[in-house]
Amino acid sequence: QHAQGQEGVHSLTFDVSLFMKLSSKMGCGFVVYNPARLKYGMVSEILLPIHLRFDFQYDIGRNILLFAAIDKELRRDWYVRLGALYKIKVLFIGMQVQFPRIVCGISGCIAWQRFLLGADFQYTHPLGLVPRLKCQIIW
Repeated sequence: QHAQGQEGVHSLTFDVSLFMKLSSKMGCGFVVYNPARLKYGMVSEILLPIHLRFDFQYDIGRNILLFAAIDKELRRDWYVRLGALYKIKVLFIGMQVQFPRIVCGISGCIAWQRFLLGADFQYTHPLGLVPRLKCQIIW
C-alpha cells in the first residue's frame, strides 16, 4: 500500500523542455512536465499533475554546477528548488532540496552522445522514498 493509503502504481509520463545558454557559465530553461495529462498507473481516472518549472544554472567550476528552480504544480503552490551537480567524466551526481514542501533528493545520470540515462531518489513527506528512472534525448 502507498504511504497515503492509496494503491501503489507505476506511472509513465514525459516532459517538454527548452534550455538556453546565457553565457559560458550561465543558462536558463523552461519545462512542462506531463503536458499530455496522462493518468496514474495509465488506467486510473486520476490524472498526473501538470508541472511548470523555470530553471537557472551556474557553472562554478569545471565539474560543479549549481542550480535553482521555481516549480509550479497546476492548482497547487509554488516551490523553490536548490541543488548542485558534480561531473566525473560522463557521470553526473546531484543533490537537491525543495521548500516550503520539503523534498530532498539524490540523483545520478550517465551522458552518452545525445542521451542522458539516470535515476533519482527523493524523500517526500508523507510519501517517503520515491524512486524515478529517466531517459533524456537532447535535440
